[in-house]
Amino acid sequence: MDVTEVKSKQYGKELKCTICSHASTTTSNLKRHMKTHSDEKQFKCTICEYKFKQLSNLTVHLRTHTNEKPYACATCSYKCSRSAHLKRHMKTHSEEKQFECTICEYKCKQLCNLKVHIRTHTNEKPYACTVCNYKTADSSYLK
Repeated sequence: MDVTEVKSKQYGKELKCTICSHASTTTSNLKRHMKTHSDEKQFKCTICEYKFKQLSNLTVHLRTHTNEKPYACATCSYKCSRSAHLKRHMKTHSEEKQFECTICEYKCKQLCNLKVHIRTHTNEKPYACTVCNYKTADSSYLK
C-alpha cells in the first residue's frame, strides 16, 4: 500500500491514496479503499457465485435473491432494494420536469421517458416481436 501523509486542519494527519484523490484519517479505511484499485474480488455470493470487491456491493446483490426491499416511499407503496432507486422514484412525485428534448418543447420527469420520446424524432424502433415483423420504440408496446 502506497500512501501519502499530509496535515489536515480538521483531523490531524490525513492519509491520501496515491492512485486517486481519496483521503482517510485511519489506516484501516485507507486499506479498504486501496482494494478498490485491485482486481481482487474477495466477497463471494453463496447463491450464484458472483464476486465483489466490496462487502456493500455483495449486500446489495444479495437482495436480488431474497427480494428484500428495505427502501420505501413515504408517499406511495413503492419499495426498492437500492437507495439510489428510491431517490430517482421520489422525483416522480415532484412537479419538476428536469429532462428536456433538444429537438422540441417536450419535458418529462424521468430520463427513460425522454429516451423513448427522442425515438419519435429518430424513428428508431429497437424492440422487435419474435413472432412477427412488428417493431416499436417503447418496450411496453410489445405486450
